[in-house]
Amino acid sequence: MQQFAPTKPKWYNTNSGRVMIVIFGFIAVIAAVPVWNFLTHPRVAPDKVNSYAVLNANSHVFSEPRNDAAVIETTAAAGVIYIVRETTGLEYYERAGGGWVSSASIHFYSTERDALVALGQAAPAQVAPVQQDSGFSGDLPVVGYWPCQQGQIKGNKLSMIYHVPSGESYSVTSRDVACFNTEQEAINAGFRKAKR
Repeated sequence: MQQFAPTKPKWYNTNSGRVMIVIFGFIAVIAAVPVWNFLTHPRVAPDKVNSYAVLNANSHVFSEPRNDAAVIETTAAAGVIYIVRETTGLEYYERAGGGWVSSASIHFYSTERDALVALGQAAPAQVAPVQQDSGFSGDLPVVGYWPCQQGQIKGNKLSMIYHVPSGESYSVTSRDVACFNTEQEAINAGFRKAKR
């Protein structure tokens, strides 16, 4: 009985063939490193990282981002934390100063003040009444003052023009906006009044 001996392709026995195998192997290793890092390391994502959150009372703070990790702290009362990192599955968040918390035990806020207001440790921001020099009199419409507080003056940061609540373009000015309580504040910031 004759034995079949597998033969290597012709290109394998050439120097260029061996070089190709080395190059493809090297490329495969380089491509595998980012995939491995993505799968095994916590990622930094822009949506919750560098934001504030309220950590609930009686929550566990873990040494690593997993439930079976050592508990380094159990919170006595709710408090504000600053998030610096999150895991791939968004299940755990690392707080500033160390320690990982479960996503089930925190609530996110855009600013530290908002988080403190939610805890009842700060009063909501109050808007000063609009001064007479704003040219506004009467009631404001319910819509149209966003992103400013009702009654504030809107300044367009790109055009450096400010709009009073009674102005024609006030309600449509909503991007790149600075908010002011008085016209003088807007002028001091380098803005000029809209013509209409």
